[in-house]
Amino acid sequence: MAQWIDLRGKDAGWQTSTEAAYFDRRTLVKTEALPSGRQVTRTVYFYPPKAPTPAVFPTLVGQELLNHSCTLAMIRIQTLTPAEQDGHTFAQALKQLFVKKYGSGIGMKGTGFSGSVSWEDAARWMTGSEIVSAYDPTESSYTSSDPEHPYRSGAVFVFARLPVVYEIEQNACCAPKAYRYRSIESAQFHRALSVAGVEATLSERIGKLFAALFRASASPEKAQQPEETKWRESMVPLLRDWLNAVKTLAPTQRAAGLYAADRLLAAAGDVNGGVLGEQDNPELRSVLEKIGAGFEFDQLGKSYAYARNWLNEARELDPDGAVGQMAVLVSLARGGSAASGERSGHFSHNGCRWRMVACQESRCNHRSPSARHDWRRLL
Repeated sequence: MAQWIDLRGKDAGWQTSTEAAYFDRRTLVKTEALPSGRQVTRTVYFYPPKAPTPAVFPTLVGQELLNHSCTLAMIRIQTLTPAEQDGHTFAQALKQLFVKKYGSGIGMKGTGFSGSVSWEDAARWMTGSEIVSAYDPTESSYTSSDPEHPYRSGAVFVFARLPVVYEIEQNACCAPKAYRYRSIESAQFHRALSVAGVEATLSERIGKLFAALFRASASPEKAQQPEETKWRESMVPLLRDWLNAVKTLAPTQRAAGLYAADRLLAAAGDVNGGVLGEQDNPELRSVLEKIGAGFEFDQLGKSYAYARNWLNEARELDPDGAVGQMAVLVSLARGGSAASGERSGHFSHNGCRWRMVACQESRCNHRSPSARHDWRRLL
C-alpha cells in the first residue's frame, strides 16, 4: 500500500473510504467528474497477508504495519444511474466491451460476492483475476444536505479482484464445512446447557433443536429443503421458554443460558445463509426482536444479521469465568462480537477482531498475575 500511495502521490485526491471494512481490508476512494459531467468513483481495496505458520509477531505497528503489509487485491469503478433505464442501458454497453475482450463470460453461478442477489445485467469473467460488471438498482447514496438518510439511486459498476479476495470471502461467510471451530462450538454449547441447570425437559428440547440446526448448517443446499426448515416453526417459542427460564438464575447460570440461546440463534443463521431477516421479509426478525435478540443491517448484503447481543451479555455476566472465556473464544473464532463494554452491539463484519483482542488484553491487566497469564495463553 505504501508503494501504491508513493507512485500516485499523497495529494492525488485519494481518501480513506467510509465504506465498512469487510474482511479486515483497507480501502481508498476517489471521485472525479468526466468531461460529460458524470461522476465516477474509483475504490481500491488492500488486504493484509495471511498469518504465517508458525505465528510470528510483526515488527511494525499501527499505520506503518498496514502500509507495508497490505497489498492491492481489488479495484471497483462505479457511477450512479438514478434512471433505471439508463442503468440497464449502461450496464449492457459495459458488458459488451468486456465480451469483445474476454469472450462471453462464465455467468454468476457460484460467486460468493455479497449483495449479488440484487444485481441485474450481471456478467462475469475469469482472466487470472475475476471481473464482474452489473447494474445494482438497490445501491444507495447520500446528499450533502441530508447526509444521514440515503436515497436509492442505482449504480453501474465493474470490479476486478484477485483469487485471494474470493478465498477470504468464501472462508468468512460461505463455507461452514471448513469452519475449524465447529466441533468445539458444539461441545461448548452442551457445556453451557449443563452449567445453566435448567430443568431437563426444556434443556433436552433446546439441545435437540441445536443438533438439528448444526447438522443442517454443514450442508447449505440440503438445509433449504422443506423437511429441513421445520425448525423455523419451533425455534421462537422454544427460545422464549428458555429465556424465561434463565431470567431469574444466578449470574453464572444466566450467562450460560444466554450463551446457549446465542449459539442456537447463530446456528439458525448459519442454516439461513448467515441472515435471519431479509430487508423485505421482516417477520422472523420481528418476532425474534420481541424476545430480546438484536439485529444489525448489513448494507453490503442488503439484509439483517443477528448482532450477538446475548453473547455480549453472557460475557459481561461471567467475565472471569468459564462462560465468559467461551464467549470470547467463539468471538475470536467467528470474528467480531463480544466487544468490550458493548451490550447492544458488536464489532460486526466491519469490526477488527484484533482491536477486540486488545480490549480484552487491557481488561486482563486488572486481574491477578495468574489470571493474566492464563488469559494471555488463551488468546
